[in-house]
Amino acid sequence: MSSLQSAVVNHEAETYSLVRRIRLDYHTFRPIKDYTARRIRTVFGTVEVRSPRWMLCRDCSPGMDDAFAPLKEIRPDRATPKLMELTAWMGSMMPYRQAAKVLADFLPVEPTETHATVRKRTIRIGERLNEMDAPVRFLLPEGGVSALDAPGQPFWDPEADAALFAALENTVRQSTARQLIRVPHNINDPEFADLVVQTFRGFHSAPRRRSAGE
Repeated sequence: MSSLQSAVVNHEAETYSLVRRIRLDYHTFRPIKDYTARRIRTVFGTVEVRSPRWMLCRDCSPGMDDAFAPLKEIRPDRATPKLMELTAWMGSMMPYRQAAKVLADFLPVEPTETHATVRKRTIRIGERLNEMDAPVRFLLPEGGVSALDAPGQPFWDPEADAALFAALENTVRQSTARQLIRVPHNINDPEFADLVVQTFRGFHSAPRRRSAGE
């Protein structure tokens, strides 16, 4: 599983990095500054990926001679979404120290995955939503957050899921634009997928507000 995880993470990293290298307005590639090694923690251990740095577009940003690492955009915490989700889930259902011990006992995580890490990741999910200015909807699947977290499955624990959702609701500053919505379905149910699509279309079908001067 660790080899498969490594292959998947490296493929995702290479694909996203390539997409971010393309300058859509000019149909060219951004120049390469350099490559570094970036370690990303996963449920099956730590994976090392090749992390490029692309030069900024000088035509788009005159006077700026800098570079950016695209992988920092999708993995700022150097961890996969599944590990972040699992850490937050464990951190919401038990003390942080106990959650860190359980993760260390059952997963090939590094010693750096301490109780402080569990606490930070649990809180960080809510903080990320607070950083968003654009309209956002965070759908909470009360029927389970994965295929294994469903009635009759090994990880089915509605009380733990409810604790995670409550922790998010206590952290996220909800507003008209930023909302958490509880959904009585599993994340893999067709009904949940339909609601995601409807919500997405609701954002993009709304008429765009014109700014001053348009």
